[in-house]
Amino acid sequence: MKTKQAISLLMSVILIGMLCGCEKTEKETLYFGKDVEYVETVKGTPLPVYTKSFDAIGGKNVMPIGTYAGPSTGGVVEAYQIESMINEKYFDLFKACGINMFNASLNAASVGGTVLKMLELCDEYGMGMFVKDSVRFYDSTTETVTADEIYEFMQRYMQYDSFCGLVARDEPSMTLIDQWAKFVETYKKTPVAQYYDLYFNAYPQYATTAHLGTDSFYEYAMYYIEKLQLDYFSYDYYPFNAGGYVKPEYFESLAEVKAITDEAKVPWWTFVQAGCSFEYKVSENWPDEGRFHWNVNTALAYGAKGVQYFTLSQPSYFLDKEDPEGATREGIFGYYNNINEWYYYAQKANKQIAGVDHVLMNANNVGVIYHGNSPIPKSTGNEVIAENKFRQLTRVSGNDALIGCFDYCGGTALYVVNNSYENNDARINLFFDGCYGYDVIQRGQSAFVAGNALSLRLDKGEGALVVLR
Repeated sequence: MKTKQAISLLMSVILIGMLCGCEKTEKETLYFGKDVEYVETVKGTPLPVYTKSFDAIGGKNVMPIGTYAGPSTGGVVEAYQIESMINEKYFDLFKACGINMFNASLNAASVGGTVLKMLELCDEYGMGMFVKDSVRFYDSTTETVTADEIYEFMQRYMQYDSFCGLVARDEPSMTLIDQWAKFVETYKKTPVAQYYDLYFNAYPQYATTAHLGTDSFYEYAMYYIEKLQLDYFSYDYYPFNAGGYVKPEYFESLAEVKAITDEAKVPWWTFVQAGCSFEYKVSENWPDEGRFHWNVNTALAYGAKGVQYFTLSQPSYFLDKEDPEGATREGIFGYYNNINEWYYYAQKANKQIAGVDHVLMNANNVGVIYHGNSPIPKSTGNEVIAENKFRQLTRVSGNDALIGCFDYCGGTALYVVNNSYENNDARINLFFDGCYGYDVIQRGQSAFVAGNALSLRLDKGEGALVVLR
């Protein structure tokens, strides 16, 4: 079976000789194959890597793949009984999808033993969980709660290996950041602060000045990281509107977050849009498969160290009962626990993440290369590498591409993305200054090839990792 999988992957790594009609010159001899002799690349001093993961999901080499919010606890809607998802049936589906974190879980204070059952299931399935407890601490109580009180109510959760910490605040303004900073100071005084985290998520760049508390996202983000004493930066940016329209500032947003987190020396997590544009009474289900994978893979190319999906379960406020598709237009699971199309897109994306995270979690994103056209304006930031050259990589040709350039333990790794969410048969060619060996990971499968050039065949929005030996 493994042999067939390797052959399947190699079929997408096209023999470079087939391209020579348009690429070869009199001075250039291109060769490629599994048994070609090659030289190992010279490794330099590894660049610093800022990363964060959790023992509950497998440790430092495993990328957090989270969700916000859910899973649903069920209920009755117009005499229709919706079952709870806190059971083995749905955890089997979560596991099969590749989810390993619940970053905004149930409200422990309101559902009582249900959250403990979820922690128990997370233990069983090797998943992590941030617990929400909005009665014991939240906006109105964060300034008065004591370290002893925090420690006391945390103890009911600390018996579970899956417990990663407490859900704190989603999208705080600068005013709320000041308030939460006082809670963080108190939390740091507990004897377990070094073992459990607080989960915060920041506003996106397109939030209004009234939301941010400033007209500068840079000022907001740096203040957020410093005041909340965070060793990671989680934020959401949903690029797709009704009809598939993409926010033209998307790449600039990635560039800004990369610059901010590089300066702050923390890893960043992003959200991927699993559903339509959130514009109520809109029936178009966006993003489609190409856009979804493009959203995931462009973030990985820019150095994301965590991926989160919004949403896991469709909330009631996204249910339009007059829309025949109302229960299916938002979430990996719809309002009635139905599996939506984004479940399968996420499953495919997560298989690739699980295949490449041991590299990306230990790699420093040095910059990106844009080749060809882009569906939206390219970034003009300092992360863009000119002339399509990076270390051993001397040239790129073929269809539109975004290439993340990484230092991996002193060596070179490239995350190559089909920078089109419509072209389902992209050919992207990489040329090198010598004959090297490459581990290519695509669709979660790994294959080895050698040569002085590579050609990758990628579906719309798809990504592949190339690690030089």
